[in-house]
Amino acid sequence: MHPDNVIVGLQLIGFGVTYMCIDLKYRRLTAHISLYLAYFSLTLLLCKKIRPSDQITSRRRVLYTLVSMLQGVSATMVSTGIARARWWTRPQRVWASTGSFALGALAGCSLGTYILGMSAMGLFENHGARAVVVISGCMSMGVVNVYLPLRMFSVCSAVLGAYSFVLGVDCFSQTGYVDHLGLVVGVVEHYDAGRRAVVLQAAALVLALASALGRRACAVWKLRYELRSSGLSDARSY
Repeated sequence: MHPDNVIVGLQLIGFGVTYMCIDLKYRRLTAHISLYLAYFSLTLLLCKKIRPSDQITSRRRVLYTLVSMLQGVSATMVSTGIARARWWTRPQRVWASTGSFALGALAGCSLGTYILGMSAMGLFENHGARAVVVISGCMSMGVVNVYLPLRMFSVCSAVLGAYSFVLGVDCFSQTGYVDHLGLVVGVVEHYDAGRRAVVLQAAALVLALASALGRRACAVWKLRYELRSSGLSDARSY
């Protein structure tokens, strides 16, 4: 196991658990994490595009990962500063929209790559078609999450959290499931969907559903408790 797999795996598992369990009132935290994850992923992908996989040594892989982490942190800080700048008429609204779009876009990208990875070579052999599917998912879910943040938060965070968690687990278990992500972005040319990879793919779906439904149940229980405590209405009618 390469050291970079450990670093990336721990990050993805931690972010995945956070996304799946976090409450709506902490969505500012998800905004920071989403921006960091987006910049980190783009930088790491760019590094691997510049130098093909067969030419990357173990030391260089660790260097790419550390550089991507540093770039993710610095770019997130810059984006936060720009979104909260005083020249905006409503800086808090701009920052909230930026974070919501980042979360929705990452969730759309996760959903698109998850769907494309359902077959051994992806649903589309053409790289252009794969890019259209992923970009369409990013833009559509990003825009929807900006305009409907309260309704879409649990869905987007559940999808992104489950997908990130499964990718992080695969960094340690080495089932090959993460290779489908490389197939979508063009880093690898073939994806062999073995049995263990299929299990992880199914686990991602189960975790996403459990996260969304669990938080919905918690929200309903909290509402009933507040109504029962205030005595405004019979909680059993809700």
